[in-house]
Amino acid sequence: GEDGPSSGPSAAATAEYESSTGSDLFGSKPSNGEPRESRTLFELWSNLRCNDVFKTERPIPTKELFSGAIGLYNSIQDDPKLRIENKGAGGIFVELEVRQAGDKGRGIFALEDIPKGAKWRSSYDFTATFYHPNHYRSFLLGLERGTACDVMQWAYAEWDGVTDEA
Repeated sequence: GEDGPSSGPSAAATAEYESSTGSDLFGSKPSNGEPRESRTLFELWSNLRCNDVFKTERPIPTKELFSGAIGLYNSIQDDPKLRIENKGAGGIFVELEVRQAGDKGRGIFALEDIPKGAKWRSSYDFTATFYHPNHYRSFLLGLERGTACDVMQWAYAEWDGVTDEA
């Protein structure tokens, strides 16, 4: 089992999602009527119908969307050292433009040459880090459906040299 309290979405949030979308967010329900959690990213992707989300051009995320996502992340993250300070200042040191890139979707483009080895961003100051799968799941399910699909598409895993966790 997993240690710590469950931080999955509330029953009310699940019911609201299902009634507004006509979809059972967690897939089929076991005989006791309780929702079955999406335990893998594939199941979350499928239950959120992310393939349908990406059939049309996705909008460029706004600063307000990022600010809301940071607030949600900080409300879920129980380790204060991992919370993101939302001071409005970015962690990017070069001029960038976000735009649609044809059939590739959205992209981030530097508006100036970046010399090899130059620091172009502040390491992980604005990076959400999850060490507990229920925290990541709660984060995804707390976002608007399309944004949750965006996060799953953009997210990556890496080894953490401090805790030796992925």
